[in-house]
Amino acid sequence: VLEEATEVVEEKDTADLIFESSEIKDVSIKYKNIVDKGDRLVVKKDKASITLSFEGKKNTETYVQLLNLVSTDPDFSGKITVSTKGVSKTRVIQGTNHLYKTSYDNYLFQMGYHETAITSCTIEFSKAGEYTWDGVKVYSQKMDNYVEQVENRKEDTLENVVIADDTVTGEITLSKDKILTMSIPNSTGWAAYVNNEKVDILRANGMYMAVELRSGYNQVEFVFQTPGVFLGFCVTVLAMIIAGICLLYIKRKNR
Repeated sequence: VLEEATEVVEEKDTADLIFESSEIKDVSIKYKNIVDKGDRLVVKKDKASITLSFEGKKNTETYVQLLNLVSTDPDFSGKITVSTKGVSKTRVIQGTNHLYKTSYDNYLFQMGYHETAITSCTIEFSKAGEYTWDGVKVYSQKMDNYVEQVENRKEDTLENVVIADDTVTGEITLSKDKILTMSIPNSTGWAAYVNNEKVDILRANGMYMAVELRSGYNQVEFVFQTPGVFLGFCVTVLAMIIAGICLLYIKRKNR
């Protein structure tokens, strides 16, 4: 449970988490079967690659970010894989006309925690093509305070949790007002109740459900209903009523 929400809608303040991330400067870039034209990348062959060399830091997490990477082919569908020290992460990239194209063009790859410093990584493109982009950045995140911050977040947790087909319930007692974050993605169809009163669901950590709780005892319930089910039921009932009226009218007319 957080005393304040992290990345929970714009009006909420950041929690007292400590983030010690920094951009790694002086990154050397080597291209294999790729031509860099500044704001464009021309990938000449399948499995062409970019190798980044840099001075990483020990005992840190390393992140690689591709900025505003967009395929110039509106129907394109391919993959990008970033690899380093036994860690490999893959993301799908799609053209603007693709059925599953998202609004995200900044790709962030978390390359894991390493006690020894990472000094290079490779970015591989599964398919040839042309892309617009704003470049690549590498970040280092210190993990010195990680364990302490995790333990602090465990001070208050939801207890007596019951998970059913479409509900999640639990209880929690707090010494002061806090925000409860669930490890359930925030999606359409969920409703939240605290002490039998419906409350707003907030978005925490970019994608998860969260609710505001007051000090004292809180009985929390999350209920899921598939979007459109009630409307579909009403339409079906209405159609049956109309069909019944029509049949009754036809029978009377044919007498």
